[in-house]
Amino acid sequence: MVPIGTHEADCLNSLPDPASKGTALEVHRVTPSTDLTAYPPVARWDWDGKRGQQYIGIMCGAGWCDIGAKGFVSTPTQVSGPAFDKICAFPWTAAQAKQVYAIKGWYDEQVLATPTSSSMLHPGPVHGVIIPNPVLGQLDQATDFHPSCNGPWVHVAYAVVTGAYSSKLQLQSGWNKIYLCYGSGNDCGVPLKAQACSPAGMWWAKIKPPSFWQQPTYRCVTQRLHSNVTVPGAVRWRWLVNDETGWIRCQNGCCQIN
Repeated sequence: MVPIGTHEADCLNSLPDPASKGTALEVHRVTPSTDLTAYPPVARWDWDGKRGQQYIGIMCGAGWCDIGAKGFVSTPTQVSGPAFDKICAFPWTAAQAKQVYAIKGWYDEQVLATPTSSSMLHPGPVHGVIIPNPVLGQLDQATDFHPSCNGPWVHVAYAVVTGAYSSKLQLQSGWNKIYLCYGSGNDCGVPLKAQACSPAGMWWAKIKPPSFWQQPTYRCVTQRLHSNVTVPGAVRWRWLVNDETGWIRCQNGCCQIN
C-alpha cells in the first residue's frame, strides 16, 4: 500500500516505487468457484473482529482476495441461506444461488448505526448483512421490476440483522425481505400514506419482516442510472449522516432506499 497524498487527482501521477516506500500487506485468497463470472468486479471494506482492524476485499481473477495488515484474520463467508422468491423469466442456477452467500463481493455486512441525542450516528449493537438476489444483475429493464406473472414486487435482497433496527427501514431481528417495484404507487399497491414521500414516484421498496404477523414497511426509492458502465448485481449498505439505508442494483444503475 503506497500513499499518494490527500488529493484524488494525485492518483493520475506515477506512483512511488513500492520497494522503497509503502506498507507490505498480507493477502488471503479463496477460490470457492473456478468460474470467473462468479466473482463480481467490486471491492468492499471488511472487519477483523479479533484485532479490531479494517481491511479490504477485492476480486482477484477467479478468486476473492482479503488484503490487510500482516497477521490479520479474515471473516468467514455467509456460506448459505434461504432461497429467494422466484422471478418469472429469470431462473437462477444452483451455482448462482450459492455464490451470493459464498463470495463476499456480492453481499455487504457491517455494524449498523444508532442515532445519538444529537441526531448523529455511531456504531450500534446490531450487525447487518444485505444479500442480493442471484439474478439481480440480469434485470436490465425497468419493466423487469414489475412482472405480471408473480405480482408487481420483485424480491431483490435479504437484510439479515441480529436485533431490531428501528431505522426508517424498520428491520426486525432475522431475515427481512426487500422488494422493489417499478410503477405508480397505486399500481405497486403502496398504501396512500406511504406514497406521500414521493407522490409522482415510479420506484418503490417494500421491507417484509421475518414474522408473518408483522406489517411491511414501504419506502420511496431514488434511482440513479449509470450509462456506459456495467453495474454488477450487488448490494451495499449506505451510511447517511442521520440514518442508514441501502444501495441495490436496479436496471443499469443503483436504487437508493430513502
